[in-house]
Amino acid sequence: MYTKRQNKVSRMLQKEMALIFQDSGLSIRKEMMITVSLVRISPDLSMAKVYLSIFAVGLEPLSTAAIEIKEKALEEINRHTIDLRKKLATRIKNQLKAVPQIKFFLDDSIDYDENIENLLNIK
Repeated sequence: MYTKRQNKVSRMLQKEMALIFQDSGLSIRKEMMITVSLVRISPDLSMAKVYLSIFAVGLEPLSTAAIEIKEKALEEINRHTIDLRKKLATRIKNQLKAVPQIKFFLDDSIDYDENIENLLNIK
């Protein structure tokens, strides 16, 4: 069960991470769009799991090319975790004592929903 503090911090981190991706240009590439769909924070606020939805523009969500773009984007983001955490620290320095460690995960729930919808619409 999440506490009020955890909920507030996770919403703040979600908003700030979205702004960081928008400012850094990682989400403004011609072949993809990145959104921060969810942030889960540990009870001691030391670890944050950031779930990203990565959309391959112009491709079917479950195609091999789209999946490949998503995996490459996640690898690139994981390579820049330290830089992203530093940027986050400058944004939230007045709101939290310590900046949580960040781990990025791919949120494929939208792709899963779309696949189910496509399967249901087949006649």
